[in-house]
Amino acid sequence: MLNSGLRHQRGLSVVEVMVGVAVGLFVVAAAAMVVSSQLSSNRRLLLDTQLQQDLRVSADVVTRELRRAGAMLDTSALRTVWYSQATATTPIAAALAASANEFSASTSPTQVVYHYQRKVTGAIENYGFRIANGKLQSLTGTTWQDLTDANVMTVTAFTLTPETNTATQLPCPNDCPGGGQACWPTITVREYTVDISARAANDAEIQRSVRTRVRVANDLVTNNTGATDRICPL
Repeated sequence: MLNSGLRHQRGLSVVEVMVGVAVGLFVVAAAAMVVSSQLSSNRRLLLDTQLQQDLRVSADVVTRELRRAGAMLDTSALRTVWYSQATATTPIAAALAASANEFSASTSPTQVVYHYQRKVTGAIENYGFRIANGKLQSLTGTTWQDLTDANVMTVTAFTLTPETNTATQLPCPNDCPGGGQACWPTITVREYTVDISARAANDAEIQRSVRTRVRVANDLVTNNTGATDRICPL
């Protein structure tokens, strides 16, 4: 009886083994594809997040610096304040000229150069931003330095667009000679729109842009009296 039972026992056939192996390989391949897809999505998410963070930091640096354009920390800033003396001890013409021309004539859509006084006892220096070799660079004095890392992102566009702002008339205690208020000074608020676009250095399909608006802290004061010692009529 024992020998008869052993004769009837059978193992897996070659076909069954091959089918089992094939099914196992399909399961392993499907799992590998899911893992690979998850890793790829995670990598793209990390690159996207890093790109957006670096763009936001760059935009914050640009807007913070542009607010200072035309700033004067010494007594020049007081030259545009009206005072009643007939003869001014300090002319205001230089202050008004500096206020009107804080942005350099070389400013272009992809490069901006501006000026302000960083230290009370220091000179008014040159500062700016531009695109060079896929990087956003900042200017201090006469030296351009990289602001962004080319290993992280490639900057594709940088523009500074002036907004249209209307001049507002400032009140004076006296009317103009002959009457009227045409000679009263005006003040203009300057605002600019900053646009920066970039793509990830390791994945050109990941592209992002950021837009921010900045107001120059030093408003433009225009002297309409024609005098160099006052901005209001006596």
